[in-house]
Amino acid sequence: LPNTTVLGNSGTNSGSDRFTLVGNWIIDNKSGLLGVVNQGFGSENFAEGKEALLLKVDLDIVHPVSGELEESKEDTNDGGYVSIKREVDGVDVAPVTHLKLHGNSLLPSDTKFRLKFADSSRYKIYSDAGRSTEIVSEQTEFATNTDNTLYFQGLGKSQSRGGEKLTMQIGINGNWYDGDTVKCTVVQSEFDIVNRVFIPYNWVNVPHPAHAIHVAEGDDRGYDPQLQGTFRVEQTVIICPYEDLSSNRYKSVQATPGITRHFYNSDVVNHTGATHSGLEPVQPSYIMPGATVADGEEAQADVSKVTVHLLPDSTSSNQTFVELRGSAKEPIVAFAAPIDWRFNIGININDPINPKYAFSGIHDGFPAYEVYINGRLENFPVTEVLQWSPTLDKGVLELLGDADTLTDTIGFTDIE
Repeated sequence: LPNTTVLGNSGTNSGSDRFTLVGNWIIDNKSGLLGVVNQGFGSENFAEGKEALLLKVDLDIVHPVSGELEESKEDTNDGGYVSIKREVDGVDVAPVTHLKLHGNSLLPSDTKFRLKFADSSRYKIYSDAGRSTEIVSEQTEFATNTDNTLYFQGLGKSQSRGGEKLTMQIGINGNWYDGDTVKCTVVQSEFDIVNRVFIPYNWVNVPHPAHAIHVAEGDDRGYDPQLQGTFRVEQTVIICPYEDLSSNRYKSVQATPGITRHFYNSDVVNHTGATHSGLEPVQPSYIMPGATVADGEEAQADVSKVTVHLLPDSTSSNQTFVELRGSAKEPIVAFAAPIDWRFNIGININDPINPKYAFSGIHDGFPAYEVYINGRLENFPVTEVLQWSPTLDKGVLELLGDADTLTDTIGFTDIE
């Protein structure tokens, strides 16, 4: 028999070679079926009407969506996928991959299981669903007469595909023997996409006769990969390209309006009626701190037309494309032209160790736009996808008509 390891005896019914490990099976040679009998013609195997028990012991990877990984995939290529943790308010909300130690009720009570794996900063394994009791390699023991479910938590990407190896060990008569082995790859399984629309100036003129004595407050900032500044609209979505780990290709779609305020021209330092603060001939020009909002004019934009859609390019199991579309108008001015945009972004995981993104789109010529991957994830570097600002001579009149400013088209490029 190939890959055979004699485990020795446990119990009182046989000799020192009663138990033999063959692949994922333990042969219980309880009554001597595999014993050697001498009949005068030399030694040979002879059944003598006896029987042996085949006791399956197995280590499996179980994905949260697709379930138990096929045996043929457990020790080839990527193996199973383990998601790097993604924390929200201190709680890991990433999908959880399981390990299952398949036991057998016919094994003697004094046999044990344990796991052997390299000490790694890339993942941890726990014995409970709450992931409070950590498993220690070649130390934490489990009963063999029942199945044991263990829980992964990814901490950092694997250095190579299928780079994490775990081995089930069987303990018998004080000795430990290697059994079934599986491989896995620790990956980023969820990609946080943030699109922010913002006015880079302190204020902008309101070109409407009913608001001739007002300016609208801007966000007064540059690009903000750390997402600390204000905005006119923020649009977010999480792309989930791994079908084994998530039942949906995207989730957690949100559209958040910023606060729009109008102030009197008289409360602006160095105001002569320019299109925006950046064009005033005398600088700096800004709304005075503590100024009163004009006529109670404070509101939030309607974001019901800020949406996310899955695109047909997502037919491949290795890539997911979504469209980020938006049309949101200034909420105080009647019949104001909306800010329009339409961005397509895709995540490709052909190489799970080096995921890539692609991007294209179109938007109005005002205000500014920025798109980031992983902008809200503490344990991932931010990837800057789009940073676009209007030229100094442009203002809110650029919102008239449909979106007409094309972004650069980015072919598949490494995510940081």
